[in-house]
Amino acid sequence: MIARPTLLVLTSSLLALGGVGVASAHRPVPPRATDVDVRLVCEGGGCQEVGHYGQRYVVGEYGHRYTISLTNRSGRWVEAVVTVDGRNIVDGQRASSRSRGYLVAPYESVEIEGWRVSTREVAAFRFTSVGDSYAGRVGDGHRAGTIRVEVYPERQRPTWIPPVDPYPYPDAPYWRDGEERAPSTEGAAPRKDGAGSAYRDEVRRRHDHGQHLGTQYGESRWQPVEERDFERASSSPSQTTTLHYDDYRGLVARGVLPARRYEDDHHRFVPPPPPREW
Repeated sequence: MIARPTLLVLTSSLLALGGVGVASAHRPVPPRATDVDVRLVCEGGGCQEVGHYGQRYVVGEYGHRYTISLTNRSGRWVEAVVTVDGRNIVDGQRASSRSRGYLVAPYESVEIEGWRVSTREVAAFRFTSVGDSYAGRVGDGHRAGTIRVEVYPERQRPTWIPPVDPYPYPDAPYWRDGEERAPSTEGAAPRKDGAGSAYRDEVRRRHDHGQHLGTQYGESRWQPVEERDFERASSSPSQTTTLHYDDYRGLVARGVLPARRYEDDHHRFVPPPPPREW
């Protein structure tokens, strides 16, 4: 695999924009859900998040700014390829195997503030209407409401490990590869418990009143980057995290949140007096 230059974001914590590595013959790194923690931070605080049929949903509010927080819990550099509303946040194109991402140092946390405009600035992420979103304005609004993060660990040089005697004790049982071993569950297809309910929920989501929020190409914000070489350990991501978002009304329509009664404020509080008669 050939290394290529990637971008490091110079913030209070080191963040990097990663480059795409060439496909390799190495086996994919086994996925671990704790490699990189992905969260949205809304207007300086945590966004309200709910789970629904194994999916993560964030409650957004029109006009509010948000950032994408990445925490690398592993001991390796990783590249996080981030797409918002189906568009890569570095180059604005649809996601592909060659999309670039941000590099995150081991045990570090970084926050991505917006669409990459240059090596110095980004355009802020803001919740807006689908039509006003970046994806909507480039004719790709049907994917609004989804944030996807694919994680690629950095390739490490092989380390020599001394051989171990496979039969050190004369009375110990000995198995050759493939003999008398318990069947492995690694790589097995996930169970489909509740698949029918999940499918009905997805059908209902696609036939409700539609996605209400997208992500705007907002005001410029200072977030400089620099480049460094990065080589992926595998052409397949070790982890994929997807967040869905919409406003409260949209999430109620698709059954993610319970409906709440909206009342006219004029009936609950003191109404203004009648206009003066001069």
